[in-house]
Amino acid sequence: MNVVESLEWLTDVFAAKRREERRCLRYMPRIVYTFKYILRDAEYGESRELARVTGGDPIYVPDWTNETVIPTVYPGTASLPIDATFAPAYLSGGAALIWDSNTSYEVVTVSAVGSGTISISATTATHHAPSVIPLRLGTFAQKLQGDRGPHSYTHVQAVFECVVTEDLSGVGGGIGYPTYAGYQVITDVPEIINGAQESNVREVDVLDSMTGPIYKYPIFATPNQSAFLAWTCYDAQDVWNRRLWLHSKKGKWKQFWTSSWNADVTITSNINPGDATIEIASIGFATKYPDVSDWMIASTSGGGWFVQVIGATAGSSGHELLRLADHFPGSAGLSGIDKMCKLTLSRLDSDKIDIQHLPGRQATIVVATKEVSVYP
Repeated sequence: MNVVESLEWLTDVFAAKRREERRCLRYMPRIVYTFKYILRDAEYGESRELARVTGGDPIYVPDWTNETVIPTVYPGTASLPIDATFAPAYLSGGAALIWDSNTSYEVVTVSAVGSGTISISATTATHHAPSVIPLRLGTFAQKLQGDRGPHSYTHVQAVFECVVTEDLSGVGGGIGYPTYAGYQVITDVPEIINGAQESNVREVDVLDSMTGPIYKYPIFATPNQSAFLAWTCYDAQDVWNRRLWLHSKKGKWKQFWTSSWNADVTITSNINPGDATIEIASIGFATKYPDVSDWMIASTSGGGWFVQVIGATAGSSGHELLRLADHFPGSAGLSGIDKMCKLTLSRLDSDKIDIQHLPGRQATIVVATKEVSVYP
């Protein structure tokens, strides 16, 4: 089975010429599950009829991303060896599915969630090495798609929506990104997953008389710079850490710093503690970066330093000196500097974030980002 889990927040964005205000209208994301199956003829026929008769009434939706295979379960079993650390869908008073096959399964009530175990209502049948899956209350999205294939198999897609979920933004742990000027800096190098497109677009009002000149007036003070974040998560802990970070940002609401991960300028001299300038190869910095700007000096050993550049002056032949808002906080030799990258204050450019789940509790996440104006 192929599973895509979509987390959906809701943000109102009020854009002005130099600023935007954002309000989070949905603190707990809705979860949309997109399941893709390969079904035999009889299974496909049954699924079509179920789709026909299922209206908008609440139904149990299995959270297949947290499937656990356990030893044989016998009648009267009242606890199961389940580690629910990364499975928030397991709730006291909720439900779980003990599943052998499409024709052999049992729904039980979860009475308590402990460390490495869950307490349930007593089972009524024997299940041989079954899967246990937490159940969420949701609805069918009223769209079942079937793509007929050879040899009596059909590729089927079904979508389910869950409104009652959880807000994980207050849960401890997650990713310990460094902070700069009050916001986290995403120090992960973006992975290339299904492409790596970036863009800079200046939104303008166009006045066209159709017979003469065309006049274009910028709507906003800064261009719309779009980039992306992309991660591959290699285990359940990694998926959980990314999930906590996404909950902390709540779609378009919260902002953070992203790096260009491009050698935007070339540092040509060691940087010593307390330095007020950084020497770079001459590029006409003041012309290309006329405003106050923020930068990350990436270290070859990981991590780096964050600085604010307030201007530039001519240096020795072929060099410029970048003037820093504050004295340099550490020491950086040329051999330990990887690159100097421009930082951009950003937010997620979507309230919907897709988590493509993979076998072995792995996953990929790709989400677009958008620049947020920070200086007038």
